[in-house]
Amino acid sequence: MKTSLGELAHHLGCELHGDPSPLMEGVAEPCDAGSQHVAAILTKDRTTALERSHAGALLVAAVLDDPRPQLISNDPRTALARLVRHFCPEEEFERGIHTSAVVAASAEISAAASVGAFCLIEGGAIIEEGARLDPYVYVGRDVRVGAQAWVGVRATLCAGVKVGEGAKVGPGAVIGAQGFGLWREDGRWRRIRSVGGVELGEGAEVGANSCVDAGTLSPTRVGAGVQLDNLVQIGHNAQLGDDVIVCAQSGVAGSASVGRGCELGGQVGIKDHVVLGEGARIGAKSGVIGDVPSGATYSGYPAIPHGQWLRSHATFRRLGRVWRALRRLDG
Repeated sequence: MKTSLGELAHHLGCELHGDPSPLMEGVAEPCDAGSQHVAAILTKDRTTALERSHAGALLVAAVLDDPRPQLISNDPRTALARLVRHFCPEEEFERGIHTSAVVAASAEISAAASVGAFCLIEGGAIIEEGARLDPYVYVGRDVRVGAQAWVGVRATLCAGVKVGEGAKVGPGAVIGAQGFGLWREDGRWRRIRSVGGVELGEGAEVGANSCVDAGTLSPTRVGAGVQLDNLVQIGHNAQLGDDVIVCAQSGVAGSASVGRGCELGGQVGIKDHVVLGEGARIGAKSGVIGDVPSGATYSGYPAIPHGQWLRSHATFRRLGRVWRALRRLDG
């Protein structure tokens, strides 16, 4: 869909610096953009690519020394998201139940929902209006999939899972599998069956091949707007507050509590029963073995306040030199 720069500026709420008449047909990286593309320049390091870019226009936070038309936004990331939605809208899905799907007689499926090929929906499940199940999805007994929710290819929703309105479950994700609750009896490991299920809040997103285990007696809860990257593990009974973000290959152990707005970098590990206060931030590859105050930033293993970790790391790098100096004094 070709759109003039003037129309785009109005749609995005941007200031336009330059000719409003050129027609654009897409948005792209500077190195890939053609003469009818808008190139997104969100950071200063991308300005170096402009000399080799064939982009017809630029999306920027401030006017650059470049002759091409520029869409200027105080919030260029939001403007970029709107541009992508404008030029690459999500494809419409076909409502109804595919003829190859297997649906229990007691399941309730809205006429405005979409159930893809080879889905299996067990008894007591409820699929609400506008929900979309891609092919090969498994929906267990008494699962509820909220309005406008999306469940990706080969994802699994085990018994009793509740998926909130507008939530998204990525391809291959498993929600509500048995938790890792074990104890020793007669020299062998025994498992406590998890019957509490999982609650995904409104607008929460679970990435591809991530897992959220069922609570033992009450639900594992993932709050509204939570963003779980691909390959994330959330243990049984964990409680994630609203708007938490967890990057790839991180794990939150059972019964941990992650407060509203917390941010966990990649490959972070959170010990069981630990409490992270609201707005806490954990650096990549950190191991959290104790509570973290609200608003604090922790790094390292074991995780400590970020400033302290930086000083400790700087000291560690000097240890070899200090050791050699001590040897000379000793000699």
